[in-house]
Amino acid sequence: DVGIKYWCDKGLEPGSRWDEQLEDRIRNCGVFIACVSDDYQQSKYCRREIKFADLVDKLILPVTSSAWVWGQGFQMMFQELQVTSFDGGRGFTDLHRMLQVQAPQIFN
Repeated sequence: DVGIKYWCDKGLEPGSRWDEQLEDRIRNCGVFIACVSDDYQQSKYCRREIKFADLVDKLILPVTSSAWVWGQGFQMMFQELQVTSFDGGRGFTDLHRMLQVQAPQIFN
């Protein structure tokens, strides 16, 4: 535990309206961490979430399990973003340090 306050969409309340909950969570987040993968890029909802985060000017930190190249529909918007790779467990220290500098409010 590194003391980061976080929320993911698995925490939606039963009976809640997903779009409203997700918009509220993204609009009020300190940083948007996108765990990118081929499945992520194919998901209509993941695409909407990251594009909404960009629309409301959130700091977006893409992370992945291995080397990454943005696919069609993402390249124009996100190609300039550095993707942190956790290949073999590497990348966590850099991500943690960057979060401390860029989004200190997310720490307890």
